[in-house]
Amino acid sequence: MLTAKNVTPGMGMHYYKRENYYADDHSLERSRWFGIGAQQLGLRGHVRPEPFEALLHGMLPSGDRFRVPRRSRQPSTPGTKKLQERAGLDLTFSAPKSVSLLALVYGDEQLEKAHRVAVEKTLAIVERRYAQTRIRFGSQNRDRRAVDTGNLVVGQFHHDTSRDLDPHLHTHRTYARAIETDGCWSWALR
Repeated sequence: MLTAKNVTPGMGMHYYKRENYYADDHSLERSRWFGIGAQQLGLRGHVRPEPFEALLHGMLPSGDRFRVPRRSRQPSTPGTKKLQERAGLDLTFSAPKSVSLLALVYGDEQLEKAHRVAVEKTLAIVERRYAQTRIRFGSQNRDRRAVDTGNLVVGQFHHDTSRDLDPHLHTHRTYARAIETDGCWSWALR
């Protein structure tokens, strides 16, 4: 099963600092960067809290900004409700409970491996076929067009328990909305 949830910069801090769900030693061991965009930024190996959080706050590992935080932007329409900043998207790939029990309680390592391979292949397809952003053009930049980018910056966190410590095979793939087009890094608008 796949669930998707928008992630704010504060949620990234929450995951790493308060809940410690992603940042304990076991989780860091089972984390890694994914995507052509991550490789281009030099993000390899285990996901460390500092670059992950910086990306959610609109900063590249080099320290350059690829987007302006919402609090610094002017509201587009006076009196409109302020939306929370969408810094990323958490895609959670969860195995069915029966698969979790067979893999984790009964020790069927092939099922756990199959879960990881399925998640990896799915996100590779998403990166190759569906990674897009919108660019503005025309007079006063009012026209928009979708552009394929073929690159993602994703922090992957593999877990085998729920927050209640029940057997639950699942993988969080948090997609930071940094995207590279024509040699420039920007905020993915899709």
